[in-house]
Parts: sequence; C-alpha cells; structure tokens
Amino acid sequence: MTNPEIYRDRVQSQIDQYKDVEEIHDLPEIFDYWSPKYLLPKVSGIFGCSSRAEIFSNALIGERRNNNSPLVFASLGAGDCSIEIEIAQAILKSGVRDFRMDCFELSPLLLERAASSIENAELTNNLKPARCDVNEQHIHDHYDGVMAHFSLHHFVELERIFDNVKKMLRPKANFVIADAIGRNGHMRWPETLRLIQLIWHTLPDEKKFNRQFQAQWDDYVNWDCSGEGFEGIRAQDILPLIVERFHFSHFAVAGGLVDPFIDRGIGPNFDIKNKRDLAFIDAMQYLNQLLLEAGVIKPTMMFASVRNEPCDCKHEKNLTPAFCVRVPVLGAEDGPGPLFAPVSK
Repeated sequence: MTNPEIYRDRVQSQIDQYKDVEEIHDLPEIFDYWSPKYLLPKVSGIFGCSSRAEIFSNALIGERRNNNSPLVFASLGAGDCSIEIEIAQAILKSGVRDFRMDCFELSPLLLERAASSIENAELTNNLKPARCDVNEQHIHDHYDGVMAHFSLHHFVELERIFDNVKKMLRPKANFVIADAIGRNGHMRWPETLRLIQLIWHTLPDEKKFNRQFQAQWDDYVNWDCSGEGFEGIRAQDILPLIVERFHFSHFAVAGGLVDPFIDRGIGPNFDIKNKRDLAFIDAMQYLNQLLLEAGVIKPTMMFASVRNEPCDCKHEKNLTPAFCVRVPVLGAEDGPGPLFAPVSK
C-alpha cells in the first residue's frame, strides 16, 4: 500500500471525481457507434449472449441455475449500481428469483445514489449496497459468483484482492470481469503510441481538440490519468495477475489503437452523422484487429469469466489470455517506441 496520507488524498480525489457527474458510465456518441458494431458482437460471440446484462447474469449464475438454495453474488467497486441493476433485472428475467448481490463500493456519495436507484427499480430484496474499501478490507463471505465491471483498474492492492476473490468463490463459481487492461494511467504503450502519433498528424485540426482538457492537441499527448486519483492506477497488472491465479473459461479483448478516437476526450469530435468520420473509425478498428492478431499491439479492454478450477477457454482466434499479456520492459517504455510489443512469456 502507498503512503497512508497519499492514499487518503487519492481516495478523496476518487470520491470527488463523480460528485458532479450524474452518469458515471457516459461516453460520446462515436463510442456508441463503435461498441454495438464491433465490441458487442465480439464479446457476444465468445459468451453466447446478446447484451452486457446477459453476459454478466449468465456467467454469474453459471452452473447454479437449478440450485435449491438462494444464490449470493458480489460486485466489487459497484459505483452507483446502475450496471448491477441491469444485471439483477436480467437474472430475474432468466427465471432465477431467489438471489442477493452484495454491492461493495468505497464512495458514500455513489452508495447514496445506488440506494435510491435500487429502491426505484424495486430491487431492494436483491441488491445490497455496502461501503467497503476492497484495497484495505477483507471480504470473508463465500459467493456463487463475483463480478467487477470496470472497477479493477481503480484498485491498488490487486494481488490481495484477487487472492481474496479466490477464497470468496464457491466451487465452480465464476469471477466475471469487464475492465481496462492497457498501460497504467490509460497511457499508450510505445508501439501503439508510435502508430497513433503518425495517424494524429494526418487529422484536421478540428479533430485534435480535447474536450476533457478544453485544449488543442497539435501533438498527441500521452496523458497519465493516474496522477491524482486511482484512474488506471495498475491497469497493466490486471491481466497478468489473473492469468497467474485463475483459469479462464471465456476471454474477449478489444482496443489499443482505436481508443483515443472513441473516448471522452477526442471522441466527441467525430460525428456519427458524418460518413467520413465513420469510415475513419471503421478503418481504425480494422487496423486495430489486424495488429492485435499479429501481436504488434496488445489489447486495452477485456471481458472474461474465470474460476479456480481448470477449464477450457473460449477465445477469439489466437487471442488467448497469455498471448494478450503486455510485458513491460524496464527503462524502455518512454523512448521512441519499438515496432512490436514485447513477446509475452
């Protein structure tokens, strides 16, 4: 754990991050063009489901659909529980009525919002918000399934948390994950940065305005988002640590090259009504996929279901968990950038 005083400051910064943000999962329209066209079909093909809620609900239930006892799940870093509400509704729709999900969250502000939303959705019997700093607190209960939806990249004590999850899982229970797995602070690895910089200089000036920073980026800025809070604090460690501790049953990945052009900063510059803008995003995605499969770049986003017991892994082509690990090279990550990502061990 980092210095206690620094950690407390980061915790407060994390809580303040969403103080004036009503929709914490809000993304630009161009992301909503890219995601259903490219991301969801890829993930659905691996998980055999047509929506995010189904992917999580089916994986959480797993082999326990006909269990006679109530099912108990946990969500780590549940935020305002907007995702958990969708998943709970999908679980109910699947025919499973007797279940509870403990929704662990650090921010009292988000927990307050969660409680209100859960009550409005009439899910108070199923979703139970609970204040918990999973970086510091150990969860002792056992669960029929555990989930983390884009929360792991905010956690510092990943080794301890994953070891805790291993103990939380009942036999053949699944740990279901969707998360960012790129470089720490959501920075670009040198091999990806090199390509983005080349593409950046072909863009017209109006595409280079960063809406989050309200600044013109004549050159692409490899910004470290982890400077104050916990945003992407240990993103690059998520996948290798899970590979070490769990067995994958489902694994789907995306992202790398296309990310800056569909995210909150630059993404709003691309108009879903403009055919040239859409063609550019299509081209970036096509190139992104080729480079992933060639091992030139590594993915930045993962959907996965893992468990303690050995099992077969369903994945896309050669994109196995081990293949997708990006190995950091000490002292070589801020230079001009290699042509290829380091080979995974």
